[in-house]
Amino acid sequence: MNINGTLSNEGGGSIEPSSLNGNTLAWVYCVDLFRNISVPGTWSSAVVTTTGVVNGSLVNNAGEVAWLLSKYGVAGQGDQAKALQAAIWHVIFDGVGGNTVALDSTAPIGVKNDYNNMLAALGSNTGNVSDFLWLTPGGNNHSYQGLVTPVPEPTTMIAGALLLLPFGASAMRIIRRKA
Repeated sequence: MNINGTLSNEGGGSIEPSSLNGNTLAWVYCVDLFRNISVPGTWSSAVVTTTGVVNGSLVNNAGEVAWLLSKYGVAGQGDQAKALQAAIWHVIFDGVGGNTVALDSTAPIGVKNDYNNMLAALGSNTGNVSDFLWLTPGGNNHSYQGLVTPVPEPTTMIAGALLLLPFGASAMRIIRRKA
């Protein structure tokens, strides 16, 4: 990242493997460019919201971040994940407090292309902030840092439960026959 004209050696991509209260998270992206955190992370004392609030403040342009995450959120450290991390930081911090935040010209071409395409596609789109968990991890020797991860989809949980129904019904028939 290039921050106020200075190359910054910030990481990029999903912070994984990570978990919250013992549950593995699909992927996690940083929303706080100016604080470091150790990875992988296990957060059990995190404050979690679905309103885009991190460290007590609403994340700048949280709706735009949500749209980017909905469209491009992936696990790993590939070009798309790195470009997404850079785009998130750009959307949140560029122009705020006089900061200029952009992907540095020395970034690999694949990351540059993905980053530019993501920001061009973003336009004035916004996403549903409540589709994500906005984390404020504390404790566990981590610095306070803003992170975002997808909320587990209820439809996925319902689909899993529906798949198990035939097995439960078969078990009940067997139990009744034996009785």
